[in-house]
Amino acid sequence: TQDVMVTQTGCIGICQYEPVVEVFVPGEQKVTNVKMTAEKAARVVEEHIVGGNVVKEYTIGANAKSVRRKEGCFVPKF
Repeated sequence: TQDVMVTQTGCIGICQYEPVVEVFVPGEQKVTNVKMTAEKAARVVEEHIVGGNVVKEYTIGANAKSVRRKEGCFVPKF
């Protein structure tokens, strides 16, 4: 079985993309999923955490369009 840890954090600088779910897999690059819902989270668990396949359409790279400053938060350009 896989060990999974769920934690809560404060602002990570991408306020307009909340709620955010970050997936950390040892030895791999972090994946940031944005604008999450319960349904999207269930799919991330099933496909990414269990199945090993990133749900690309939920990632910040698929959602970020430009560099913006909004409400004191910085969004990097991807």
